[in-house]
Amino acid sequence: MKKQIPVIVMSFLLLVIGLGGCIQEIAGKTDSDGDGVSDSSDAFPYDPEETKDSDGDGIGDNADIDDDNDGYKDVEDYMPYENAKIKIVIEAFKVIDFVDFGTTQYNAQVYFEIYIDDNKVAQAPSEGQFWDIDVGKLTTVNWQYTYDIPDNVLTHTVSIRMYDADELFNDQLDIDGHDDTRGCTVSYNIVTGEWTGDDSDGITDGSDDGTQTTDDDDAYLEYSITTV
Repeated sequence: MKKQIPVIVMSFLLLVIGLGGCIQEIAGKTDSDGDGVSDSSDAFPYDPEETKDSDGDGIGDNADIDDDNDGYKDVEDYMPYENAKIKIVIEAFKVIDFVDFGTTQYNAQVYFEIYIDDNKVAQAPSEGQFWDIDVGKLTTVNWQYTYDIPDNVLTHTVSIRMYDADELFNDQLDIDGHDDTRGCTVSYNIVTGEWTGDDSDGITDGSDDGTQTTDDDDAYLEYSITTV
């Protein structure tokens, strides 16, 4: 009498054989869904339609309409896989002129105001604080600030204003070398990382506008803007 294999065992063997036909290997690594991405790198190892989940919300990037979960749909988001932020770095600066009219004061108390899209977002080094520096000397600080921006807007206005703090009132220093305005205002593209306006290379000098008297409040600034 022949022995019969129990139905349950037979079903299990058929299942294993069937799965074995679907599982592939990529350079020695298992690819369970056969989508060309190994299980170890696949956020959805058993779904051939999905491989990534950029925002970790459990929905694959192909099906997810907001891949960075920032509230902006991918079709209107210029940075669809990351929540874009603008990073501004005040790298170094110098006060060129004597900052108090009619005096030869050799030091200045410098602070900066940062505006993005016409809104003041930060003050450097911090609110109510300043750097006490020597006039005519380049001072390196590498102060940094990061600001979350709406990703569905391609260009953003960034304005940097430099001041000398005094007891009676604070003087805005001239870091715009192009005209009679004093602040540096640019239009920043979050995709290309380039900007245009009062400056385009991260170096601006108020004395470049031709008004170089010793009490003209001219100043020099090195800075950078990046998308992070």
